[in-house]
Amino acid sequence: MIVLVGALFFALCAYWQLNDPDALWWVAAYAAAALAGFAAILNRLPWQLAALFALAALGFGLYYIWLVVSQNLHYFEDETGREMMGSLMIFIYMLILTRRARLNRN
Repeated sequence: MIVLVGALFFALCAYWQLNDPDALWWVAAYAAAALAGFAAILNRLPWQLAALFALAALGFGLYYIWLVVSQNLHYFEDETGREMMGSLMIFIYMLILTRRARLNRN
């Protein structure tokens, strides 16, 4: 159930990002998370791909954490803080998908 909710959530996030100044990156990231979720529902998601995507999202999340902390930004009021939260949400969701894909590979 959480996989379906996450896939729908990230599909909506991809749509909502169309008006963002850096829409290309965020639409692609959220759409990839949504597609990974739908692939996981169909048991078509290789766990290695989900893990790789999780690592990439973690890398971006850590970069944004560094920016927020070093520039003393507020993570809800500043664009960089919201991007940090988006990256970390993708990371957590991809961890869930990685675990699910590993358990369902048999």
